[in-house]
This record gives sequence, C-alpha cells and structure tokens, in this order.
Amino acid sequence: MVWGTCNTVLDGGTCSGNMDEFASSLETQCATELNEKNPFVVRTLNGLRLYGVSRKSGCQSNPATNVYCYTQAVTLPDPSDLYFYQIQFGLNIPNNTKPSCSSCTKSLMNLYVSAISGSEGLKDDNVRNAMAHAYANAARIAGGVCGDGFVQSLAINGSQGLPHSLFSLWFALLIGCILVVIF
Repeated sequence: MVWGTCNTVLDGGTCSGNMDEFASSLETQCATELNEKNPFVVRTLNGLRLYGVSRKSGCQSNPATNVYCYTQAVTLPDPSDLYFYQIQFGLNIPNNTKPSCSSCTKSLMNLYVSAISGSEGLKDDNVRNAMAHAYANAARIAGGVCGDGFVQSLAINGSQGLPHSLFSLWFALLIGCILVVIF
C-alpha cells in the first residue's frame, strides 16, 4: 500500500474547500488505496460525495415557520421525521415510522430523488444504490401514512447500505454544521 501522496490528500494538504475537487483529488492520488478497498479511503470518498446532499438536507427550512426542517424534526416528540435524514446514508427507517407528512419530509424526499437520479452531483453508483434502496423503503412507509402521491416511487436494482461508521461521521458533521448555522 502506498500512503505518501494519499496521506497528504487525506490530511487536507490539497483541500481547496470544494468537496467535488477534493473527491477528484482523492480519487487520483489515492487510486491504489481505492483499488485495494482501503476502508478509511473509501469511507472518506463516500463522505465527500455525500457532502452536497447532507448540506442541502440540513439547510432546508419550513416555509410556514421559517425554521430549519432538521431542527424541527429534532424537537418533535416522535422521532419519525428525524429518521428520514438517515436515508442519504443508505440506512432504512424503522417500519413503524409515522412521518408528520410535512412539507419538510416531502422536500427532503424530493432531494433524495434528485440525488439518486444524479442531478445533485452524486456520481458514485454504490452510494446512489444504497440511498435508492433506503428511499424505496421510506417511500413505501410515507405513502402508507401520508397517501400514495406524497412522495415519488423509484424502481431500484439490488443494493446494499453504507457502513454505519459513514452514517455516524456524517450525522455528527450534519449536526455540527446546523448548530454553527443556528448559533
């Protein structure tokens, strides 16, 4: 395993602040580690690819209350709306989830459809497939509670979820970014 150039990239040596550029740089300079499926490098690349979707999901606001949707979901006594934020990481929401059928949940699900279709710049098929699988499950649940037209349905191929550690990393970053914006 060659770590010289790759370590420089992972330590932030060429980070210009643009996550797409950073992901491209990591793909180029860490090609050996990516081919060897180094878990740290693969998780980092997937996290960089998910950054745009994570940022957009955390920045959505409820037009009726002018409150960030994520903040609203966190403060609800029922965690159901909060579960929808884990879809981007390829994690299924619990089967007993009862969303509030709010405009926030609907716009979040629309964001995921855009990401899965590739229009949000999410290029990695494995990440999109994991998100699509989790989305299909959530769409079924949301449709059952909120009505068939509440969210779009997607046809998906076989897929698998992303590692829990990626979810933990980006969930912590999402919360941190939201707190920075709020305070």
